[in-house]
Amino acid sequence: IGKITSFEMGLRYDFSSMQTSLISRFSKNENSFSQSANGSLLFDQKNKYIGTYNNTMVGMGGFTFIAFLDINGNGKRDNNEPKILGLNIRVNGGRIVKRDNDSTIRVIDLTPYTSYLVEINNSSFQNIAWKVKNKALSVYADPNQFKTIEIPVDVMSEATGTVSLKSKKGTRGLGRVYVDFYRNDGSLFGRTLTESDGYYSFMGLRPGNYIARMDSSQLEKIKM
Repeated sequence: IGKITSFEMGLRYDFSSMQTSLISRFSKNENSFSQSANGSLLFDQKNKYIGTYNNTMVGMGGFTFIAFLDINGNGKRDNNEPKILGLNIRVNGGRIVKRDNDSTIRVIDLTPYTSYLVEINNSSFQNIAWKVKNKALSVYADPNQFKTIEIPVDVMSEATGTVSLKSKKGTRGLGRVYVDFYRNDGSLFGRTLTESDGYYSFMGLRPGNYIARMDSSQLEKIKM
């Protein structure tokens, strides 16, 4: 029986863009060396993005999330509506990739032909009046491509004022009464209740014209 003596040594290092390895094998009669590198290039043609990933992405899917300021409230991104910073998402799979100088969020390494639940958090936007209407989305992953999801961020305005009651004794604030907000077509958009001093505040008005007036049914009940 022949006696074989050998020694093998290997080194592996993971870069952000690729995985590399070096293996050396030493024996009595011969020596061998092997090297390898593994990784992927990511292309998002629609949004002009080229990136790298240190694992194989062939056949996998990806998402590109872009939050924009929906100035006119139509739910679609127009030419004058800019991207905004502060979007935060959670996805039940994949890997989230962010860039400090860009508001775009990408999710890579997704299993194709699978629906993923995306949860949106709008608490970190630059303005507290910016809100996302749909905070949960179901997105389907397609193989070998980035799917772009544009998220409209509504510009919410606040209306404030005071309801006062005039009498012979003077003027005082009227508390615990409703103030209704109507759209131009006469439909009710929302309502708020006045404080004890008559002050009211309503947050959540989208761009447009509104009419604010007292609730007629309540006024009849309190005989005003």
